Amino acid sequence: MAQIIEIANYALLLVYGSVIAFNFAGYEKTAKNRKAIALLVLLILSLQLAFYFSVGLLTTARLYPLITHLPSVLFIEWYLKKPRSIAIVSVLIAYLCCQPPNWLGLAMNYFWDSPFAFPISDSIGIVIMFFLLRRFV
Repeated sequence: MAQIIEIANYALLLVYGSVIAFNFAGYEKTAKNRKAIALLVLLILSLQLAFYFSVGLLTTARLYPLITHLPSVLFIEWYLKKPRSIAIVSVLIAYLCCQPPNWLGLAMNYFWDSPFAFPISDSIGIVIMFFLLRRFV
């Protein structure tokens, strides 16, 4: 059960971070771009799951920038036709926007030493941050 919640949390984090990064990059909100973004997110999620089940969570977490951030930067630069600087800054800002939910998860894990405390509170923080940022980005 904890593994399922953990995977769901990573999937939610990926969707959240991707949406925030692409919005910061200023992509044109067309059906074609949305489909391409959805395919990229599914591809990255598939890569994450493949790494997760083959080498474990620790190694996957260490490779996360290569599995997730690098493809996102390249997608923004090559597909969305944004300058490299915009692509890098957009992904870095999205990464920073992922930290407050992470802090919430760490705090809740400290108070409730449970395998469910971090992923559930992190997911709640992601949803709250998404609706806060969605209004301004």
